[in-house]
Amino acid sequence: MLSTDQNTGSSDSPLKQKLEQLKRKQQQAAVENERKRLTDEIDCFGLKYRFADRDESARLEAIITKMDLNFPGQTEITPPGSAVSHDKMYLCFMGGTRELLGIYIYGSFDDILSDMESWEVFSPSLLLISGDMCSYVYINDRGMMTQGSITK
Repeated sequence: MLSTDQNTGSSDSPLKQKLEQLKRKQQQAAVENERKRLTDEIDCFGLKYRFADRDESARLEAIITKMDLNFPGQTEITPPGSAVSHDKMYLCFMGGTRELLGIYIYGSFDDILSDMESWEVFSPSLLLISGDMCSYVYINDRGMMTQGSITK
């Protein structure tokens, strides 16, 4: 017979906790599998790139949720000819598996572009956010680039 927790009124609270814990472990394992897949598939990954840490990931997620990703060019487009710093960028996947959407990679703009064919295997469109998180380059599934500024 199932017992009811007297304090919360919920049944099988330890079972629910175990199931939630198992679900978190499965999600973490899936993310780790995607990370391993990335490091295995991208040439010289460890020499050219690194994964964003928790603080960087949280800031990137906050920026991405505020952006209109259906029409990324609507966010204060940088006029043609003006420079957007393309030194170091965070690569954000805009497609692929659910786990990929939470993985952010830091590397040089030139390296990211030179590995574009490899990135496209994981996601047909990419969002590159500058290291200072003030500008972006959106690369759609046809390889067309749109650049703009990020308003804070």
